[in-house]
Amino acid sequence: MNERLPSEVEFIVKPLISALGFERLVKEKGESYQVILINRPIILSRVLLQIAHFRKLSSKPKIIYDSEAINALRISGSSGRIKRYLDRECYMAEKADIVWAVSQKEEQIFRKLLKPELPVKVVSHWVKEITVKPLQNRKGILFVGPLYRNGTENHKAFELFVKFILPLLIKEDPGLIFHHVGINYLPMSNLTNVRFHGPLEDPGQMYDTCRLFIAPTLKSSGIPIKLIEAAASGIPVVATSHLATQLGWQHNQHLLVADDPAKFASSCMQLLKDDDLWLRLRDNAAKKVKADFSKSTFSEAVQSSLLKV
Repeated sequence: MNERLPSEVEFIVKPLISALGFERLVKEKGESYQVILINRPIILSRVLLQIAHFRKLSSKPKIIYDSEAINALRISGSSGRIKRYLDRECYMAEKADIVWAVSQKEEQIFRKLLKPELPVKVVSHWVKEITVKPLQNRKGILFVGPLYRNGTENHKAFELFVKFILPLLIKEDPGLIFHHVGINYLPMSNLTNVRFHGPLEDPGQMYDTCRLFIAPTLKSSGIPIKLIEAAASGIPVVATSHLATQLGWQHNQHLLVADDPAKFASSCMQLLKDDDLWLRLRDNAAKKVKADFSKSTFSEAVQSSLLKV
């Protein structure tokens, strides 16, 4: 990957991201950097350990914190516990010169909690291309995401669908097949209408042949990239209101939204049967992705951020 990057760009990787490794890097090369781009709180916390060394540099590099997602929003537990994590994350973010948020929703949270003078910019995601394949001969429902262990949000969403939603659909269409793409470390049994394809290097064929994409995720932070990729691949989506809100997508315009299992199943059945609805949602979602997640939109956001620092 480095061969395709300009010589001015340098990745800091293990073991340099360790506390001692980063301290050495700052002392030896700190003044040669104009911008240090940090992602995730754990890496930012290590940078903050070296803040005294930064202050000693005659030419101080600017720090951009790419939050990727507000990690505190993923925490389970009481509101007090979540607030403690959020306060800690914002405390660290305030040490940066500019903060990148992944969505307008998380930008609003940062602006509310961070000091007013700290610039916050939405720098989200971009798709390589948008493909719109024909509707004809499509069958089945697609879910994409790794199933590492019990209790993960992907596992909860998958289990919710196969236990409470898929049976309702099979009553309507006994031959319906539910496809899973991704790593699966969980023991599965008695799932006669489920096909596990494993981690595919190119899942494009699944996007091109399945009839609809589902995402019954109830809790997450950041943005649901899988919905963006599905829409960019020309397959309509049924998702929870939680995910639709993260993207700012509208029910019956860009996707179908449902939280209750019965309503989720009904929405799936609509897209399985209604060709006009399928085509309208596919086209609207593709236009939305092109407007919000194009390479040019992403590049403009990055460039304007760099100008601020």
